[in-house]
Amino acid sequence: MIATKDSEFPMRAHLRGAIALINEKNSKPIEQSPSQEVFHTIEAQIIKNSRSFSNPMIPTPIVWPLPHARNPSPKVVLSSIAAEIVRLRQTWERMLNQPQPENETKIKSILRKAIEIDVNLVSWTHWLPEHWVPIAATMIPEAVRAAGMYLNRCDCYADMWIAVTWNTFRDCRILVQRIMLRCLSMARSLDPDGRRAIAITQTIHKLADDVCASVPYLLGSQIESVRMKPGLVAYPWSETRPVTQTHSMSAPLMGPWHLFPFMRNLCDSDLGLPPAQYQWIQDQINRCMVIYFQR
Repeated sequence: MIATKDSEFPMRAHLRGAIALINEKNSKPIEQSPSQEVFHTIEAQIIKNSRSFSNPMIPTPIVWPLPHARNPSPKVVLSSIAAEIVRLRQTWERMLNQPQPENETKIKSILRKAIEIDVNLVSWTHWLPEHWVPIAATMIPEAVRAAGMYLNRCDCYADMWIAVTWNTFRDCRILVQRIMLRCLSMARSLDPDGRRAIAITQTIHKLADDVCASVPYLLGSQIESVRMKPGLVAYPWSETRPVTQTHSMSAPLMGPWHLFPFMRNLCDSDLGLPPAQYQWIQDQINRCMVIYFQR
C-alpha cells in the first residue's frame, strides 16, 4: 500500500514502509529488539534523505531520534547528532511554507538551533580515536592522478567505512551551514556587514574540498567496472596507511556507490563552489555512472 504512494521512487517507498514497521514496534524498547541494527540503518537513511534539499522530507517515526545502545561507536554517535538535522530541516520548511516566512524571531530560533547542531558536529571530531583521523597520502600512483584528483589532494583512511562516515559528517555540516546562510540572507540585521556569511561560505568550501580529497581513496584508478580481484585498481597510500587487501577487494564495488550521493549533493549551485570544481565533481559523478552502468 505504501509503495503505491511513491511508485516513482521505490527506495522512498521502502523507507516509508520501514518507518511504518518501526511505529508498529514502538511499544517494544528498541534496545531489547533483535532488529536494533536494522532500526539504526533506517535512521541513517532518513538522515541521508534529509541532507539534500532536492529530496522532499518524509515523515519520521513516532519516536525520533531512535534510542541508541550504550557505549556507541563513532558512527552511531554521529548518527545521534545528525538526527537533529531532520528536525531542523522540518522546522525550516514549515517556516518557508507559511504566508509570511521572513519572521525574524523564527529565523533567529532556527539559526540558533543550526549553530547548536554545528557545534555538536564539530565536537564529534574531537571525540574520535586517533586511527579515525585522515592522513594525507604520500604515495599516489600515476594511474590514480590520471583518473581524478582535485587540487592535487588525497587523504587516506584506516578503512572505507571510516571514510564514508567522515563524508557523512561533512555532508551534514554543509546542510547545516546552508540553512545558516539562508537565515542570514533572510534577516540582514543578523549579519549587517556580511562577515558571518563569508565565514560560512568558506567553511562550506573547506568541507567540499575535504570530500573531494576522499575521491582518490574511494575510487583509486578505477574508471570502469572491474572484477572483485586485488590488483586491478591502484590506490594511494601513506607509510602508516598501506592499501589493505580488504580495501582492494571492496572499494571497486562499494567505493563509487558510497561516493555518488556526496558528489551529487555538492553539485548544488547554492554552494558557490568554483566553476572548475563543479566541473570536476560532475566528472566524478559521470565516472561513477560509467563504473556501475557502463554509460
